[in-house]
Amino acid sequence: MRVYAGVDGGGSKTTCAVSDESGRILGRATTGPSNYSALGIDVAAERVAEAIRSALCDAALGAAPPQFAGICLALAGVARPDDHRTWRTALAGLMDGGSVRAQWDTTAEDAVITHDAMAALVGGTGRRQGVVVIAGTGAIAFGVSARGDERRASGWGYLLGDEGSGYWIGLQALRAVCRADDGRDDPTALTAAVLDAKGLTRPQDLVRPMYSDWKPVDVAALAPVVFQVAAAGDITARGIVDQAATELADAACAVLHGLALEHAEVVTSGGLWTGSSHLADLFSDHVRQRCAATVIAPRDEPVAGALLLARGLA
Repeated sequence: MRVYAGVDGGGSKTTCAVSDESGRILGRATTGPSNYSALGIDVAAERVAEAIRSALCDAALGAAPPQFAGICLALAGVARPDDHRTWRTALAGLMDGGSVRAQWDTTAEDAVITHDAMAALVGGTGRRQGVVVIAGTGAIAFGVSARGDERRASGWGYLLGDEGSGYWIGLQALRAVCRADDGRDDPTALTAAVLDAKGLTRPQDLVRPMYSDWKPVDVAALAPVVFQVAAAGDITARGIVDQAATELADAACAVLHGLALEHAEVVTSGGLWTGSSHLADLFSDHVRQRCAATVIAPRDEPVAGALLLARGLA
């Protein structure tokens, strides 16, 4: 059986889906992260291979090795020509080294290798055109015009940007707790909620873990807390959510204006969007008013976009 593989890999997980030539998904699997900038190419490539092997196992294709007609790797950290060369070399080793038992009717040079935002865009809109705004631990806006021109905004990482992301929201909450404790701002219900979420007693207890133990994902874990406190009516928390929506809209509109896109679709992708209807609604209002674009929920998941790319956008 001739099959296609689409791989969507990021900083928290790697998902592979295998389809037949019609696009019907036969099997899928999820493994650990595959951002090679953080893990190194050897570990990241093994995660990808593991995801493909597990998806083939889930597909239960029988004893005969499947024939791969195409593959797309849509991976975090793939932004420059060097990244593409690194992954083509790794994929060639995967094909030749037997780590995936299959017949490859394609080559590493023919494979589609791109970044995870492209898969989110294609999965979300069903085509390689429009804008995707990804909001999770980090945040980025990415778009492609009908001419194939690409543009991005935000996505600079938690130290330089990613405004409106889960990390950014969590950080604003921590800063609000500190300012309220000093008396520089009004008291906020975020203080009790944040301390309770982290199992701490006093605002001063935030200092040690923040500067030693917590990673970006630990700070981003406070975003649902902010959403809950905002929904309960806390002014400070509500202001953080409002500003997050504005920041994400700024990134979306920068891409829309940069590509001169009119009446385009803007798809929202990532776990943050389902956490707060107020965030999603306010973002949609900003984008519609400022850019005359239509905000939509994803039509399908990113790995489905990777499969579409593997199949030549069939």
